[in-house]
Amino acid sequence: MCFKKIAISSWLIISSISYANINGVIHEDIPFDNNVSNSYGVKDANEFGVKGVTVTAFFNNPIETKTTQTDSNGTWDLNVTRDARIEFSNWPNYLQISPNSKINNSSLQFVKNGDNISFALYNPENYSNTLNKKLIISLQSNGRRLNNQNSALKLVPPSETFQDNTVLDIIDLAKAEEVGSIWGIAYDVSNKTIYTSALLRRHVELGPEGLGAIYQININDINNPIINHFVTIHDVGNNLIPFDRNLSTNAIPSHDPIFEKVARIGLGDIDIDEANQLLYTVNINNNTLIKIDINNPSNQNNYSIGDPFNGCNDVKSWGLTVHQQNVYVGSICTNDLDKGAAISKLVGSNFTTIHKIPLTMDGEQGNYVNGIDKRWHVWEDNYINIFDGVGTRIDYAQPILSDMTFKENGDIMVGFLDRTALQSGQENYSPNTLDLNNYTTDSAGDFFYICKNNNQYFNEGTPECPYKSDLYRGIDTEYFIGDEFYYDNIRAVHEEISLGGIAYQAGSNKLIGTVHNAIDRNRQNVQASSGIIWLNTETGEKTGSKRAVNQANYMGKSGGVGDIEILKSSAPIEIGDRVWIDNNKNGLQDSNEPPISNVEIKLFENQTELATAYTNNDGTYIFSNDPFNTNTDSHKYNVTNLTANKNYTLMIPNVAGSSKQNALNSLTLTVANSNLSTASNVNDSDAKISGNNAIIEINASEIPFSGANNHTFDFGFQPITTYALGDRVWLDSNKDGLQDANESGIANLNVSLYANA
Repeated sequence: MCFKKIAISSWLIISSISYANINGVIHEDIPFDNNVSNSYGVKDANEFGVKGVTVTAFFNNPIETKTTQTDSNGTWDLNVTRDARIEFSNWPNYLQISPNSKINNSSLQFVKNGDNISFALYNPENYSNTLNKKLIISLQSNGRRLNNQNSALKLVPPSETFQDNTVLDIIDLAKAEEVGSIWGIAYDVSNKTIYTSALLRRHVELGPEGLGAIYQININDINNPIINHFVTIHDVGNNLIPFDRNLSTNAIPSHDPIFEKVARIGLGDIDIDEANQLLYTVNINNNTLIKIDINNPSNQNNYSIGDPFNGCNDVKSWGLTVHQQNVYVGSICTNDLDKGAAISKLVGSNFTTIHKIPLTMDGEQGNYVNGIDKRWHVWEDNYINIFDGVGTRIDYAQPILSDMTFKENGDIMVGFLDRTALQSGQENYSPNTLDLNNYTTDSAGDFFYICKNNNQYFNEGTPECPYKSDLYRGIDTEYFIGDEFYYDNIRAVHEEISLGGIAYQAGSNKLIGTVHNAIDRNRQNVQASSGIIWLNTETGEKTGSKRAVNQANYMGKSGGVGDIEILKSSAPIEIGDRVWIDNNKNGLQDSNEPPISNVEIKLFENQTELATAYTNNDGTYIFSNDPFNTNTDSHKYNVTNLTANKNYTLMIPNVAGSSKQNALNSLTLTVANSNLSTASNVNDSDAKISGNNAIIEINASEIPFSGANNHTFDFGFQPITTYALGDRVWLDSNKDGLQDANESGIANLNVSLYANA
């Protein structure tokens, strides 16, 4: 009995040593960490894990699987007893497999006991190869559209220089006479196309297609943009606009009568989904979200935004953003500042309020330090309460939640536009035709910060989202302390200069916003230098500013610059994956089956060969249109004709015949699209025989948009089975039919084998 106890104990010790764990991290790639570029496929310091991804280990002999999910840090761990095939699945829909970058970043990987493997995902919307990207801004200039050569859409160079007062390096993309008054901007990065929505504001004429127009500007040739009418949204309040608005030519005042209609009818912001297939805009008139199929713009869906305040009788919406395939809108309760502003999320066909912003917080909103009224006001539709009849500067800030953007950690940044700026102008008349006094509005919008903590949102100024320290004024009254205009080194003339348009590049920690007075007076001795500022999202300070227009032609401090978008790079398209020996001939990539290196693979579009690669030691290959990476034998980049939503063919030539590739000797193509219960497009062989070649047909739907990398095109080859027939011919001397020891063999006889008897 003692001997048996010792033997069992020893067996248990040996068994426990043979077990090991495999583990890893799944993260979301972010292009930058402040001013430093991150590496795709590698988890950098500011990148977050992806929660809830399914990790499945497949074993051989016997068939067995183990499954887990990643935690909130993206980590996972499996206790296993042998080598395994690991498959990752069920990650959030907005994420795609990150560019390979010569790292085996596949959703199928092979591991041994004790291995640590990682997997990277990314949002193509956030892709960038350089931090300093050009910017697109919309503008409005005073007067009629006819022969108005002022710019309505500009391309601004990537200048984060502090107090940049130059405007000569800015490119005009559309003139006022071509599109009229516009505000919202969306950019289709795949097709290099800008969409912009019409804006109703006083003293500026609408474009040729009217109040509900959305225009399309193709910038494949940046110096020769092509402008077209894209679609007109109906039921936006056209019937409420007078036929004759009595507008004047450029820079001449007018008594435009549409004061109370501003921000109550027409279109608000505009945005595009990550796949560049759907366009969204806000119909202010009936408070609805409009979804537009870009390929068929007459195909539209309307979603009522409703009352996100649950008790406001005058809701107006404007702001809009698409984030992680979710659509968010921003609304104002125009007659109740306690209810203030709200952000809602489209869930199915209905909106759910995710956060509210009371607009009665002391000190946060301001205009003149010595002046008068720093608060937000309820909306005013009677011009008599705004224009005093003697000609003066107008300071009566009315909030429009005009834009929103998310940080990579879930924090929300909000742009507020001052409605009064759109109801007035720069040295312009009131609606009263008897009042010939000039009025100028000192627009007082705002940039606002909302912190996310444990899936809850907190407004700036709360303990969870404290204000930033304002060294100039010595008091802490808001988060973005850099959105002020300084007349001299110590006196902020305008405490709020936001014009409501904002943009953000993931990982940069820089909010980019449109403002009046981008350049401080003490720096350049200029006023109303409307343009762009950069604000640090960690400190709230201004880190850069650029003048975009001059004062005279673009409404001065009355909001002549509108929305802003980053001219992003299109995310690369990658296709490829693995060539292997299917030893058990089941059509699946089992964990104990080896890769095949040095196999020639070609990429074709129709009959045109685009590139050739040779598999590496892991049996993998990649074709990519990324122009910034370096070619190797197995990874081919800058394949310029490889684009999204097109059909292609992958070919391994000479898998049979007299010119068969050396790497494939003694091998033949395995079964395609295995019907085993554990088979999937990720782990099976996809190739079929065509003559002496193996081919995989790639459908456009398998690479539907830029950044939709597909690493599932696998070629499996199985060993050719060989058979042998034969034995011995001998002289049966005693004729008993048995091979006796003294009976000899017979040499030099011809033996033939026939297929049929």
